[in-house]
Amino acid sequence: MDIDPTFGDVGLVQYFLFPREIVNCPSGAELPGCIRSLVGTRTFILRVGGFPVAEDVPPSKGYLPFSADWGLYSPR
Repeated sequence: MDIDPTFGDVGLVQYFLFPREIVNCPSGAELPGCIRSLVGTRTFILRVGGFPVAEDVPPSKGYLPFSADWGLYSPR
């Protein structure tokens, strides 16, 4: 999977979203489990390109599309 040069830069995203906590899930075998663990009622998941795979997103999240490739999974 290609990492978006802007949204894949945790430091850059943290700078603009401070004081919100930014979680960076590790790539590889641990990625799906990390995404599934993001179930908080104040937790959002950014969708960029093909990330994350829809099957890995917790069912407690609804999808709000911004464009064909970008959107936000938000608490229902």
